[in-house]
Amino acid sequence: MKHVVKGLSRVALVLVLWQIAVQADCITIGGPSPPKPPIRVSAAFCGTAVAGADPLTSQDLELIDADTGVMVGKVHVDSRGHFRLSKLPVGRYRVHLAGFMTSEAVEITTSGKACEQPILVKMIVAGECYPASHVSKVPRSR
Repeated sequence: MKHVVKGLSRVALVLVLWQIAVQADCITIGGPSPPKPPIRVSAAFCGTAVAGADPLTSQDLELIDADTGVMVGKVHVDSRGHFRLSKLPVGRYRVHLAGFMTSEAVEITTSGKACEQPILVKMIVAGECYPASHVSKVPRSR
């Protein structure tokens, strides 16, 4: 009998926790994770922007100064999701698009025209349980 009661208690606890999770927007255990170090790239700010598995098309991404929060420019995303902004001053930036979470930081280490290190910007819809849209380096083809 004790085993049955113990088993039912565990089931009840799981159901209560599941109910809380369904009603809550986001549940985090252990507090927020520390911010990731910025992705470091040199020369042009360039790459591909996607939302889910689909490329963002014909959008203007806003570039935000990561330290001040001030918008410093816009870059147009073409019909394939590609973007390039040349001669951006050295600094740390975040990507913003209305309706999406602002991205993790990207650090431009040298200003230039060439696309030396393309990045992939995965925009996350605002309100989803993620701290920021994700930025990663695109592996170079050989």
